Order: sequence, then structure tokens, then C-alpha cells
Amino acid sequence: MIKSYKKHIKTMGLVWVVCLVVFVFIYYLLHKPQAAAIKTLEKQFEEKKDNYLAMLATSTEEAKSRLKQEVQAMQDKLRAYVTDGEGASTLIFDISQIANEHKVSSFSIKSKDGRGVTDIPQCANIAENNMDISFVGNFNQFAKFLNTLERNNPLIFIDSFTVRKSNIENVTDNEVTMGLSVFVEKTKS
Repeated sequence: MIKSYKKHIKTMGLVWVVCLVVFVFIYYLLHKPQAAAIKTLEKQFEEKKDNYLAMLATSTEEAKSRLKQEVQAMQDKLRAYVTDGEGASTLIFDISQIANEHKVSSFSIKSKDGRGVTDIPQCANIAENNMDISFVGNFNQFAKFLNTLERNNPLIFIDSFTVRKSNIENVTDNEVTMGLSVFVEKTKS
């Protein structure tokens, strides 16, 4: 009789172990993918919730006003580096005025290699206006002229300059040539 109980207990234990293995297998087969899917959904929910809260925060009048001020400040910063089409057309006149203020002689300005405004690779909204200028003046005039150009708004980039002793006899001034660049906003068509 004890033998039959032992056999019965062994059979029950084996059934329990097999059931446990099957349940563990089913758990890993079904539950684990669901847990990963739940994690992904929770992450998406958090992102959507953050977007919603951000939109809710920007819907107030105070937030809209603050955002408008930020956009205006960014546009003002951009105007320090990039000029629009109208500003590009008056830039040559502005540079000529600077030359007149510093009393340099034989001033000339022209588009670099006849190119004028050229596209910048991989830049959809900004082009580059290249110019060559030349004048005759002493070192102080050159330094003041250069300083004024560098402080101009929009920013004028001095790509290169060359200073040579003048070939004219009895003239102590120098011949200066400069390559300039200015960023220009492309017109939207």
C-alpha cells in the first residue's frame, strides 16, 4: 500500500512539474511580448502627453506673447548677419558712404568675378554676395575703414585684403584691395 502511495505521489509530482514547465513556457511565450508592447505603448503615451502639455502651455496668451517675442529676437539676431534683397541693393551705397566718411581716394566697388549673388551649397534660404573693393589711403584710413566695415549691420565679412605701396611718385598712401562677402536672404518665389 505504501508502494501505491509512493507511485501515486511520484505521478502527481511529475504532473505538477510538467504543468509548471508548461505554465512557465506559456508565460514567456505570451506574456513577455505583451510586456514589451505595453512598454512601447506607455512610451508613446508619455510622448503624446508631453506634446499635449506643451501645446496646452503655448495656448495661453502669455505664452503666445512670449513666443512672439522670442521669434522677434531671433529675427533681429538673424538681421545682424543676413540682409534681405532691399538691404543688399543699398549695401554698395552704404560701403561707398563709409569710404567717403574716411576720405579714401580712388574708391571702386564691383561684384567679385562678375558673380554677384551666389548660392551657398546645402543652404536653401541664404545666398552670398561677393564684392571686390579697392581704394588708396594711408594706414589710419585703412584701419578705420576696416573697423567700420566689421561693425556694420548686417555683418560684412572681409574674406581677404592686400595692401601695396602706391606706384605713384611722391604719394605715401597705399593701394588696398579687399574681398568682401555678405549673406543675403533668398527671395521666396
